[in-house]
Formats: sequence, structure tokens, C-alpha cells
Amino acid sequence: MKHVFKAEGLRALRTAWILLFLCLAGGAAIVWGTHWYFEKEKRDSASSEKRLREARARLDTVRRERDSLQESAEVFSTLMDRGLLQNERRLDLVELVNALRARYQLAGLDYEIAPQRPLALAGGRVFPSVDVAIPGNAYAGTYTSTVTLSAVSGP
Repeated sequence: MKHVFKAEGLRALRTAWILLFLCLAGGAAIVWGTHWYFEKEKRDSASSEKRLREARARLDTVRRERDSLQESAEVFSTLMDRGLLQNERRLDLVELVNALRARYQLAGLDYEIAPQRPLALAGGRVFPSVDVAIPGNAYAGTYTSTVTLSAVSGP
């Protein structure tokens, strides 16, 4: 044993000591690298899980919107087939009111066609509609009339 710690023993084991320290440093580097890689993978996994949840939420939203659009298209087609929805003909309405004014000599017939507004139907469905207010002079006084078109369908 005394021979190991003498100068010639240290010189003889110098290579072994250097290899031992290199192996210990390499082992420590491998442990640190493994830990770093594990933490990086945990972060990447959490990030990709979050992105997957967000993508699934967007997909669910798109599916709901698609289903809603399909339902709306079906309702619209049904209403078009039944003749309830037609192209907007405001100019025709103006010409009709002017013809009525001339035919019945209504000098004070004024009217206003309001912008479109949502018309709520059964089942929470909404379609554009127009209010027409026709104020006019009858024999006495001024009044406002609102023309409302109701679309009712049955089984």
C-alpha cells in the first residue's frame, strides 16, 4: 500500500486517475444532459397538449358553425320553396305606393321604409325583414301604420 502513494506509484496510476476523473465528469454530464432533455420533453409535451386542446376546441367550434349553417340552409331552402322569402323589392313597393297615391288621390300619403331588421321565427331562427310605416291623413288626424308580414307554417 505504501507503494501507491509514492511518486513513482502516482506516476504509474496517473493515466488511471485521469481516466477516472474523465469518466466521472462524463457520467455527471450524461446525468445533467438526461435531466435537461427530460425537462425539455416535459415542456414540449405540455405545449403540444395545450395546442392539441386549442385545436380540438377550434374544431368543435367549426363543427357547430357548420351544423348551424346546414340547418340555416335547410330552413332557408324550405322557406324559399314555400315562397315565403323572396328578393327584396323596395323599388316595386315605392312604385306601388305612388300608384295608390295617384289612383285614390291621396295627396298627403307619406311613407318610410326602414332598414332591414331581424325577424324572429319559431325555434330561435332569425331572418331579415322590413318595417313599412305609412303615415297619412284620413278624414281627421294623422296616424302611422306598420305593415307586418307574418309567415306561419303548420305540419
